[in-house]
Amino acid sequence: MYMKLIIYLILLFHIFLEKKCNCTNLNVVAFSYTESTQVFTVVVNKFNEYARKNNIDINLKIELYTENNSTSVVDDFGSTIELLLKKNKNKYDLYFYDNMYSPRYSSYLVDLRDWLPEEHIAMYSSGIASESCTYKGKWVGLPLTTEYVVLYSNTGLLNKYEKEIPKTWDELIETGKFILENERKNGNIDLIGYNGLFPEQEAAIMSAREFIYSFRKTKDSPYPKYTDQEAIDALNKIKEVKNALSSDEIFKMNEVNTVINLFSGNALFLRFFDLPIANPVYNKTILVGNKEGVSASSLGGSNIGINRAISNTKKKDAAKVLEFFTSFETQKYLVTKHFLASGIKSLYDDEDVCKIVNCELIKNIQFIARPSSLTNNYNEYSTTFRNYLYEFLYGDKNAEEVLKKINDITKIYKISIKLSHSSSGLIIFIINISTIIILLLSLIFIFIEKYKKYFKFYSKDLWIIIFVGFILNLCFIFLDYGEGLH
Repeated sequence: MYMKLIIYLILLFHIFLEKKCNCTNLNVVAFSYTESTQVFTVVVNKFNEYARKNNIDINLKIELYTENNSTSVVDDFGSTIELLLKKNKNKYDLYFYDNMYSPRYSSYLVDLRDWLPEEHIAMYSSGIASESCTYKGKWVGLPLTTEYVVLYSNTGLLNKYEKEIPKTWDELIETGKFILENERKNGNIDLIGYNGLFPEQEAAIMSAREFIYSFRKTKDSPYPKYTDQEAIDALNKIKEVKNALSSDEIFKMNEVNTVINLFSGNALFLRFFDLPIANPVYNKTILVGNKEGVSASSLGGSNIGINRAISNTKKKDAAKVLEFFTSFETQKYLVTKHFLASGIKSLYDDEDVCKIVNCELIKNIQFIARPSSLTNNYNEYSTTFRNYLYEFLYGDKNAEEVLKKINDITKIYKISIKLSHSSSGLIIFIINISTIIILLLSLIFIFIEKYKKYFKFYSKDLWIIIFVGFILNLCFIFLDYGEGLH
């Protein structure tokens, strides 16, 4: 009797193990500064629960890097992920990554259009994901979460002085100066007018680009060129705001100190990412711009992509996981239960969602993605950009000079014959053409009888080859001419 029971239990255990062994294990890697606030393990556990309930033979395992378990990875997570993709090609099947790295990782990740239903990607294609998740027409990832920047206005102080929430930078300066002057008369000398958020970190380039984007002519206008007057005016306005409402020390204040002020209420205006919890004295609105209705918000958040090096079988399973993470239902869960933002625009037409979050605010956000596609090394670009910016903000360089330096980081210069660019290009072009004509005409002398004695130490064929070589060398300069030559 007992022997039969033991055999029966062994058989059941064997069947269980066999079923478990048939399950496909997929490995996921993610990074978070703090383990307590990250959502990666939440969605992984949610998928595993979903898979068990629906008899899906996929099991997810996550490797989460944090400051507690790997300081070296935290220091440069972007490079670490790229190293893993290069050297340990099959170690991870899915990658959570900062959305600014889509161009950097594009060659290592699959094009999701080959693995996901067209209607699934269509949920994201009308929003900012079409910029933050694509590179050269390839969908390298989809957003698990998005982050956006808002203006926090201290309604307690605004109501005290019967002032409205500003809608332009000039209104912000005017209102801020008035309240600061009166508060300081009353002894409130520690009140912060506006934080700026220009620390010696990535946040500074995001703040600067937001400012410039907020100076575009209309809401639908593209990001201004760094040589445009809008960009010059924007940089000068940054310094005007700093001098009127802040200081170098406050502008350099990092994100941690900004959060502290969000909870203490010791600021009139603050620029920061939308947080679900803050001092209730603050009212959240879109960032102000040069004109009312024109705003800007840097885009943050995490994307998820599928490793290109894994087998097609695993890619199919990974696509099922990614589709679950980025589905309308999962995104709705993250928005309503964890107060995170989603890249699905239609989600903010959902009544349940709008009962919990400010859908109108999110719909009016005017996103700007980070310029990670400009260069193969975005970290180096960002550092150089910030160093030039600091020369203006905290030094004595003028806006035009600094913006030219920023523009030159990625600009490839071409010579032009257009006088609107420079007269040098046209002069060099004329001299070069004249020299080529003279060389061509000089060939005539080797065929004139009375001059043949001067050329007899080389054959005619060799002279022709020499002259052709000279002319070809002179023609190489035309490769440095840009569109102005055509």
